[in-house]
Amino acid sequence: MKNATLFVLTSQDEGFGRVAAESLACGTPVVAFYNEFSGHKDIIEHGKNGYLIPFGNIKLMAEKIIKILDNPHKYQLIKSNTYSTAERFSIENVIDKLENLIYSK
Repeated sequence: MKNATLFVLTSQDEGFGRVAAESLACGTPVVAFYNEFSGHKDIIEHGKNGYLIPFGNIKLMAEKIIKILDNPHKYQLIKSNTYSTAERFSIENVIDKLENLIYSK
């Protein structure tokens, strides 16, 4: 993933979507299909660090991939937002949120 230009996630059902978070942590933007059950829709910010495509819309998926690959400025802009998104899922942030959830009253 670290050496990839783009990560394309085509699965229909994906729980948390750890591979999307891992890709972003490597600095690689993500284009992914999603539906109401896709956990990665909470990770990928459409147009900011990648694109979310309604499942099965192959034409739109191809258009977004081409848009990123054919526009170096857009690619760099999206790529620059990958790390900040991945930081939300760092172990430190997750532990803090769990502790707040457990110990808050």
